[in-house]
Amino acid sequence: MPPSGCAPPHALALTVSNRCAGAAPPVAGHGIAGMRERAAAFGGTVEIRTDRPGEFVVAARLPLEVL
Repeated sequence: MPPSGCAPPHALALTVSNRCAGAAPPVAGHGIAGMRERAAAFGGTVEIRTDRPGEFVVAARLPLEVL
């Protein structure tokens, strides 16, 4: 998949998308909340969205100065 946007030169941006027929059954763990908490601990963000029907997108942005 080609990049969907540009990160500022001081950040790392990563976007992962998955076209699927439906959501996976829930499992034990921290999932999306855990991803957001870990990114926030380093000054970053995690966004969850659907760009098209049946597509699940996770977009993360982390500042390079902490990596």
